[in-house]
Amino acid sequence: ASIAGESAEEFEMLAGWIGACKGVSAIELNFSCPNVARGGIHFGADTVSAAEAVSGCRKAASLPIWVKISPAASAPVKIAAAAIEAGADAIVAGNTMPGMVIDIKKYKPLLGNTTGGLSGPAIFPIALRTAYIIAKALPGIRLIGCGGIDSSEKAIQFILAGCCAVEIGTAVFRSPDILEYIEEGLVKWMQAQGFTSLKDFTGKALKS
Repeated sequence: ASIAGESAEEFEMLAGWIGACKGVSAIELNFSCPNVARGGIHFGADTVSAAEAVSGCRKAASLPIWVKISPAASAPVKIAAAAIEAGADAIVAGNTMPGMVIDIKKYKPLLGNTTGGLSGPAIFPIALRTAYIIAKALPGIRLIGCGGIDSSEKAIQFILAGCCAVEIGTAVFRSPDILEYIEEGLVKWMQAQGFTSLKDFTGKALKS
């Protein structure tokens, strides 16, 4: 279950609620939202806010805590390190990138909130880089790749960059059965390479 809040207290409150729900295996903290209590700065851009939110959620819930970091963060490695130190069990890299569209007939932003999050294939190289630099700087942490994955090849790249798993979102809206095809492609590639486990090639690109 993925949660977002505008303060560390909101994150903690939501984590407590979600942590009491049956069927939830982990709580993901979406750090792309602004921290109102600290002047609107994003949780994903501030180590202090990140640590406070994680610490609160850690106290409120016994479930694994994942922290989702935006590729737009100026210092993703520092945010990841602060989150892990505060009690996070895994880091998700990355998230959407800020963007906007303007309606050329109405002469105004198309989105009601003016800007929004860009997802899909366009952000894949950016998210992959985020995962790579975090894995390179913080060896041994549990890392989950996310951003623009719509093929087995892209999923494989995230694993080679140090991720033990991947998240797939936008691609499912376009092709609801894409998870099956990505899994099939991953298995075929592993067989061709002689790999029997994801661990056989997790982080292999970090050693090059």
